[in-house]
Amino acid sequence: MSYSVKLQQSQQQKTTPQSIQCIQLLPMPLIVLEKYLNSLIVENPLLEYIGEERFIERDKYDFSQSNQIDYEELGPLSYYYERDDLTCKETAGSAPESDTLVGSLRIQLYTCGLDPFETSIGLKIINEISEDGYFVGSLKEISRSLSCDFDKVEQVLRHIQTFTPSGVGARSLSECLSLQIEPLHPDREIILSILENHVEDLESRRFTNLASIYKISRTRVQSCIDYLSGLNPYPGASFTDNHFLPFIIPDVSIKTEFGRTRIQTYGRSSELLSINTEYIDMMHSNLIDSDTKTYLMAKYRLAKELMGSVDMRHSMLKRVSVFLSEYQSEFFNYGKMYLKPLTMQKMAEYLGVRTSTISRTVSDKYVETRWGIVPMHFFFSESLGSGDGDKVSANVIKEKIKAIIALENPIMPVSDLEIANRLKETGTDISRRTVSKYRQDAGISQQKMRRRYS
Repeated sequence: MSYSVKLQQSQQQKTTPQSIQCIQLLPMPLIVLEKYLNSLIVENPLLEYIGEERFIERDKYDFSQSNQIDYEELGPLSYYYERDDLTCKETAGSAPESDTLVGSLRIQLYTCGLDPFETSIGLKIINEISEDGYFVGSLKEISRSLSCDFDKVEQVLRHIQTFTPSGVGARSLSECLSLQIEPLHPDREIILSILENHVEDLESRRFTNLASIYKISRTRVQSCIDYLSGLNPYPGASFTDNHFLPFIIPDVSIKTEFGRTRIQTYGRSSELLSINTEYIDMMHSNLIDSDTKTYLMAKYRLAKELMGSVDMRHSMLKRVSVFLSEYQSEFFNYGKMYLKPLTMQKMAEYLGVRTSTISRTVSDKYVETRWGIVPMHFFFSESLGSGDGDKVSANVIKEKIKAIIALENPIMPVSDLEIANRLKETGTDISRRTVSKYRQDAGISQQKMRRRYS
């Protein structure tokens, strides 16, 4: 066996840390990017955030966990007596107790006149109420844990079901809606019976069958259904994260006025970040030791790489925006009915990048236009052939379907076949099944579900 040493040249493609960071930043919308940058500033003293401070809803991009207080550990009586006139002393940054569903129910529980033992049962029940307002626990488990009668626990639950919001503490959708029906409603007994015995007829809108069962007119059945439609199936929803209201911040603004297109992209590093000059001066001085200087230089390099990644994200977003403003110029001038079919692959080929890069760039991003704020994904749709041979965007066809249904007679709504025939008359030849698919994508019910009897 012999050994030898050889020199061999080869090329390898490696992804730099800055490129990896840019890929991470690319799919982030502006509001999430701002939050992410704020989280990095804690680790890098050279970075300063100069962007606008916003309240951000908790979502999949949440980088921190908030502390929650378990008031059950305080016990029922201590909870009552340690508060001054039932005013909750909250920790800094937490929501007032009356602004949460559980907190509101507890306050009502302590002021409704129940004895201490019933109050302890009520606390157990309230802790098993979901954010939507439904009781999701087990009354048997509560009665077993407190060594009391099942009937006693159910009695307290019935009492809690009289609290606000109306419908809270229900164990099913039917019970939730039943709790909200006004005691003096003229059709209360009919509505309760429908909820208890004929939910399938209700869901399928079999009004003729219901009218026959209760020996009333279909118009009266329609009135009962309209009343039910006005009730709240999620009574606790108004309390869910009401101090973190969701909102949309557009990443791009594209507006055309008087023949001129104005494009504004947000998220440059100079708009969001700056480097603390005091630390820069300190790095070049002789007042610090070598270890501190090495540490500051490393943080400075990371800060510059981060700002470079933010600018790379902004540059890609701007390229996509410019392409959209040119390719979809008729949309920006005249509205949704002039949207052209476009695929991410076509844009990627034009810009000389991968399709995955386009997908990341438009992910969760919004564009401000003359016609409102729309998601970037709105500009991408498949193409369908029209009667004159031109290609039509699927989104344009969906808008046409919405317009036809908006003008229909609610007593005799149009069918999918009628919609397909009307579109064919205007030069758009698509099948009934395609109309059905696009109607469902738009969240519009089928013909029999849209029919009214009054």
